Amino acid sequence: MSSPPQESLRDSIRTVLEQVFTTPEYQWDERRSVVDTLRGWWHSLLGVLEGLRVAHPAVYYVVLGAVVGLLIAITIHAGYIIWKVVRPARAARLGEGPPKMQPHDADWYLNEARRLMRDGSYVEAVAYRFKVLVLRLDARGELTFHPSKTPAEYLLELPQDHVGYGALSQLVGILYRHLFGGVKCTEPDVRHFEEQVGALEAYFASE
Repeated sequence: MSSPPQESLRDSIRTVLEQVFTTPEYQWDERRSVVDTLRGWWHSLLGVLEGLRVAHPAVYYVVLGAVVGLLIAITIHAGYIIWKVVRPARAARLGEGPPKMQPHDADWYLNEARRLMRDGSYVEAVAYRFKVLVLRLDARGELTFHPSKTPAEYLLELPQDHVGYGALSQLVGILYRHLFGGVKCTEPDVRHFEEQVGALEAYFASE
């Protein structure tokens, strides 16, 4: 037979445990899954529609049509999203993909520069003619062309004591004044730029 002190101790422990496990932190309610939640919403919607059908038949058919239209729109949108996600992965598996653009050579840019000049797009013509210069110098190993480089970055590839550095610096300055400085570019400006570029190309070709 247990002594009174032991009984009292057990009662005290039981009381404390009951107090602890009745706090909100230990109220272990079964959590509803997303599917259960959606199922509950669906049944609630059906209940509302059934109430409308009995009380207001006309409103019921209007709401029913709207709900059906919404479900169709959601289905179409979900299908489109899935198609957008799956299609690139499938194309990658099959070795498909957007066609790679071949880089243009100096002759292509030269023809474009001349076409732009004929069309009166003088600033663009100057920019394309500068790109021709860079591509030709790249072919000679003087510069390294890259589409993401700015004209000024090519100056960093030439030593400042290089004979061609000053001429290239002048061309970059002219190009920047027209592209970003808002200086009007005319046909004579393009022809003068062409002469300077031609002189620099001739210098490098004679080395």
